[in-house]
Amino acid sequence: MSGAPAALADLRARAAELADLRSIASLLFWDQNTMMPPRGAAARADHSSTLELISHGKLTDPAVGRLLDALEPWAADQDPDSDEVRLLAAVRRDHEKAVRVPAELAALIRYTAPFDLSGHPTLTVPAGCTAKGLPVAAQFVGRHLGEADITRIGRAFQRVTDWHRRHPAL
Repeated sequence: MSGAPAALADLRARAAELADLRSIASLLFWDQNTMMPPRGAAARADHSSTLELISHGKLTDPAVGRLLDALEPWAADQDPDSDEVRLLAAVRRDHEKAVRVPAELAALIRYTAPFDLSGHPTLTVPAGCTAKGLPVAAQFVGRHLGEADITRIGRAFQRVTDWHRRHPAL
């Protein structure tokens, strides 16, 4: 890494913080599935949502975009398979995806994780918009191996609504 710009050290530190936050989220999910009391789900969803807000804020920080832009010319002259260049590519991909998602929506998505982890089939369909124009979704949860049931429910919901045909203004 000799000759690497100082901005790379800053980006590495930011990426390490994000990795730590992901590790904490993973620990919360592990605890949820192994130790959490049955009535702890609401509090755990709040914890996960708060962690997502913090992570999202750190990843979408405009300073991250500036660091990535500043490092592009340097990276162009490096081995594309080097750890440093791969780090830049991974952080850029994550940053560009995250800036397209409002922080409030990223936090709300965390409330669906218990079903993802339990193995119950889920189907999420558009179900309206907030007063600010953000999309709202309904999530149907089926019994174990009940994919056919929730697919029928989702199809019926979309037959009587048109939310799946509407698109928010960007």
